[in-house]
Amino acid sequence: MARLRALLAGFPEIDEETLLYRGTGLYTPHNGSFDHMNWTAMQVVEWVSFFCLDYNVLSTLLHLNFDGECLDAFPFHNPLVWETIGIHHDVGCAIALNYLVLRDHANYLEANGLLEPNAVD
Repeated sequence: MARLRALLAGFPEIDEETLLYRGTGLYTPHNGSFDHMNWTAMQVVEWVSFFCLDYNVLSTLLHLNFDGECLDAFPFHNPLVWETIGIHHDVGCAIALNYLVLRDHANYLEANGLLEPNAVD
């Protein structure tokens, strides 16, 4: 959680609640709240990917450590893994179901010099 807070520091237009559960909705910096239950999993993937280029959020999620172990060592298909860092359960489900797509997207961005791995220590 501290890594996510550190990552978001310095970007006043986005705060940690942008990615975290707040009441019954999920908040985005560009359009306020939305009903995440009406979003398809791929829309959630695209929304998460939106943050990659500017905020490296996807990179941080993919490289977070839990007790010294890398996220890949955990059951990434389990939304509880995402809930550990405060991601809303429904969004965690969509991310978990599409984790490989997200990982491949992050790898593509990284390979093309558009994403720094381990952007936040």
